[in-house]
Amino acid sequence: MEKRRCYVSRCYPHNLAGGYKAKTDIELIMKENNFHNLGLQQKFNDNKIYGFFYNLISVFKAIVSVKKDDILVIQYPLKKYYFILSYMAQLKGAKVVALIHDLGCFRRKKLTVEQEKKRLEYTNHLIVLSDKMKEFVIKEKYKQSLSVLHLWDYLNDTIPQPSRYPQPNHIDILYVGTLKENQHGFIYKWDNTTLTSSLNFDIYGSYFNFENIKYKKQFKYHGLKDSSLIIQDTKAHYGLLWYGVGTDSISGAYGEYLKYNTSHKISLYIHAHIPLIVWSKASFADFTRKYNIGICVDTLDTLEQQLQTISEDEYNQMVENTKYLSEKIQKGYYFMTAYKQAEKLLLSDSNIGK
Repeated sequence: MEKRRCYVSRCYPHNLAGGYKAKTDIELIMKENNFHNLGLQQKFNDNKIYGFFYNLISVFKAIVSVKKDDILVIQYPLKKYYFILSYMAQLKGAKVVALIHDLGCFRRKKLTVEQEKKRLEYTNHLIVLSDKMKEFVIKEKYKQSLSVLHLWDYLNDTIPQPSRYPQPNHIDILYVGTLKENQHGFIYKWDNTTLTSSLNFDIYGSYFNFENIKYKKQFKYHGLKDSSLIIQDTKAHYGLLWYGVGTDSISGAYGEYLKYNTSHKISLYIHAHIPLIVWSKASFADFTRKYNIGICVDTLDTLEQQLQTISEDEYNQMVENTKYLSEKIQKGYYFMTAYKQAEKLLLSDSNIGK
């Protein structure tokens, strides 16, 4: 009998961008590939009390519905419910695959490695975000088999603006994120010693304090918007992947985060056919170089000089390469590839439980 591929859908505040869109897209990809939703239907409601009870019922329904030999995909972390859901699934004879969005022992340091390994005790397979994260979990002796996502899929049929080679005196850079100063302080500290007049920024996201920007004329803030509107409207030449408080380098918790995680905003930039500016030590730097979809930089302090060296032919080739990847992420290619590898390993007796 064919194994059932299963997942549990949830209630989300929105799916405008970032982590919520990543999770809702994965659910839709599974639905489109005939996975069984063991919970309630995907729903959007920003009332926290409503969301709590909706998700509680969805998880309880999944616990009742899961069967022996099912393969259950759970998006990790799943607050409050991950351990009990994975435990009950295994107790009933199912296999559990965890798609890792973030490890608690990384950015927020809410868990030690040993605590996280304990939480994942009833998980058979991990889909990790990058080769660097794979190296980390192997080094730390996690017991599960592994496959790598590499890049977040991004479901959106919006047609981007036509790409255009930037003029030397005017380069537009797109930046999307949760723009709190403790996370993205480099935006607020940028001054005229490193921020030259040729660099201009289109900023999208929440918690942006425009009043604290030193050179306001070079920053245009658009608020928190649906990703479709960003893709449809932006005329940026590049998309920036950077975190932390400084322009000279990335350090601290957010530096560690980028060394292992694959940011969801990367897929938005790729979908918009925009070449990337990536920190050279980020986990995604190797992928950027391999597919020639942008440049890798050690520091933002010399960003203009580096961008000025890119020829029109080089730029256009990077754009074409983003278009190639954009077609893949719109079809769920990366998740399904990683999942099929997981399934193959789980159905091989020699690899189960490793």
